[in-house]
Amino acid sequence: MPLFSFSETISLSGSDQSDLFTIKEVKNAIKKTVAVVGENHYAIFIKNGEYVEILGEGKHQVVKKGEKNVSVLLIYVSMSASLHVKWAIPREEFIGLRGEIEVKIGDIGKAYKEIEGGSAEKLQLKLRSRICNEIRPMVARILEERGEEVLGDNIELGKALSPAIAEVLQKDYGLKLVGLTVEKAE
Repeated sequence: MPLFSFSETISLSGSDQSDLFTIKEVKNAIKKTVAVVGENHYAIFIKNGEYVEILGEGKHQVVKKGEKNVSVLLIYVSMSASLHVKWAIPREEFIGLRGEIEVKIGDIGKAYKEIEGGSAEKLQLKLRSRICNEIRPMVARILEERGEEVLGDNIELGKALSPAIAEVLQKDYGLKLVGLTVEKAE
């Protein structure tokens, strides 16, 4: 039995705890590499470029005995952090509206499949883009269905939009709607 046992730990630092996504990568990981997933986080585990599984809270051995030249990629996903997305529909395009949506990750696997690849910043940009692309058709549909009833009142328009947006974001992107604001753009 060897006198020394080397191991490697992959975990989040204190400053990473509040980020929606944090990516940690280890190339040529050693056989005793352990991933530590903290409270309110999950980690998407990718080994040698292939999705393996979603890791929950705890310590997980990510390199098995006998494996060599292993590349480990962990995408830590915070379940408590939220993403704020400002959106706008220009007056000349449709009707002048703007607002902000706040979302959290609801279904990690679904969210990752929609935005996989890239840095943590690119993952957030992809999410923002997808959310903004969903807003315009939803506003058009709600206004077509409810018309003047909601158009004059930002609160009523927000109430009418919230369930429709929440459903699409959850079903298509694995996101949970936390908040929505709507106001007329002047």
